[in-house]
Amino acid sequence: MLWADPAAAQQVRVEPMQGEAFDGRWLEGTPDRLVFQSADGPRTFPAQDLQQIRVSGGKATSNASGSGKEGGGILQLADGTLLAVRTLEWKDGKGQWTSASDAGTLPANAVTWWLLRKPDASQRESWDRMLSQKADGDQLVVVRGDGSVDQVVGTILSVSADQVEFEFDGQTIQAPKERLLGVVWFRKESPEVSPGVAIESVDGSRWNATQWKWDRNDGDSGTLALQTSSGVSHRLRYDQLATIDFGTSNISWLADIPALQSSIQPRLGVETAGGTSALSPLWTSRMADATKSRDLLFLNDGFYETRVPTGCDRFLVTLVRPNSEGLRAELSVEMWQEDQQVAQQTIGPDQSELPLEAAVTPGKKLQLRVRTQGAIQAGNAIFWSQARFLKKAGASSDGGR
Repeated sequence: MLWADPAAAQQVRVEPMQGEAFDGRWLEGTPDRLVFQSADGPRTFPAQDLQQIRVSGGKATSNASGSGKEGGGILQLADGTLLAVRTLEWKDGKGQWTSASDAGTLPANAVTWWLLRKPDASQRESWDRMLSQKADGDQLVVVRGDGSVDQVVGTILSVSADQVEFEFDGQTIQAPKERLLGVVWFRKESPEVSPGVAIESVDGSRWNATQWKWDRNDGDSGTLALQTSSGVSHRLRYDQLATIDFGTSNISWLADIPALQSSIQPRLGVETAGGTSALSPLWTSRMADATKSRDLLFLNDGFYETRVPTGCDRFLVTLVRPNSEGLRAELSVEMWQEDQQVAQQTIGPDQSELPLEAAVTPGKKLQLRVRTQGAIQAGNAIFWSQARFLKKAGASSDGGR
C-alpha cells in the first residue's frame, strides 16, 4: 500500500491519559518525546502520558486463536510477542515467517510455541495444560483421529512448508502439519516477559516492544523500528500499524484487575441494562470513541475494593462529574488500605473534575469510597476516570491476579 501524500499517511488518533482524544499527524516518536500536529498546533507528550495511538484506517484482523487454513496460526516469542503467521520455516535454530502483510526472521531461542490451528474447547484445555507442564525436550502436539491430542517429546530438527522434521527416540520422523495442533520449543527456564509497548499490526500480530522509534521520513509513509527483549528487531510501515498501546509498560489499569467486592446505595430511578437497580459501580467510558471501558461510575454513595498489583506503588485517577448532573452535592472521595486512609478529597458542587493521587502498598487491599456531604442527596454521581496503578521503575506486575 503506497501513499501519494506522506502527510495524509501519518494521520493518527491520539488518546492521552488525561484530556480529550484528538486527531493529528505524527511528527516525532521516541519514548521520551512524541510530537503530533493537531488542529490547534503542535502537541508534545512523553510516552507515559499517553494511553494509545490509533492509526487512521488501521484495523487489526483478529487471529488470536490460530487459523491453520493456510498453514499459519499464532507464533509466540519468548518476550510475549504474538505473531499471526501464515508460514513458518525453521532450520539450524533460525526461522523465517510471513503473515498477511508482513515477513521477518527470528534468531535462535526467540520462540516458545506455535499454535497451528484454532483448537476446540477440549483441545484448548489440553494445550494449556501442556504449556504449564515442564518437558524434557521440544514437543509436537498431535491431533488424533477422534480429535483428542497427544504430545511427543524430542528435538525439532527443521520446519518446512508442509511438515516438521522431528527426532524422537533416536529416529527422525516427518510430521505433516495438518496432523499437528502445535509445536512447543524446549526452554530450560521459563522466560521473563518484560512489560513493553504493545504494538498491534493490521495482520493481527501484537509486538511487545521494549525499544522503539518512529521515523516519519523513512519510506513512503513512515516506519516504526522496534526491538523486543528476546533480541528480535523489526520494522513496521505506517500502513502495517493498527494501534500502539503505551499502558502495558508502566501501568496496571484498575479496569483490568478483578474486584474483591463493591456496593453502592440504591438510587431511585436508576437501573442497569438488565432492568434491576444498579447496586455496584459500573465500568463504562465517558468518551464515545474510547476503545476500552476504563471509567468507574458511582451513581451514589458506595465503595469498590480491589488489590494493589505487585510492583505498583502509586494510584492515579481523575474524578469527573457527569455532564447530565444539574444539581450537585458535595462529595467526599476517599482511598483506604486496610484500616488506613491513604487519600481524601472533597469535590464541591462547583467543581467538574479533580485529580487525585496516592501512594499505595503493593499486595494490600485498596478500597475506593464515595460519601455525600450535607443534606443534598441528588447530583452525587461521579466518574473515577482512567483509574490506574503506576509501576515502580524496573518492576513487573502480575495485574493483581
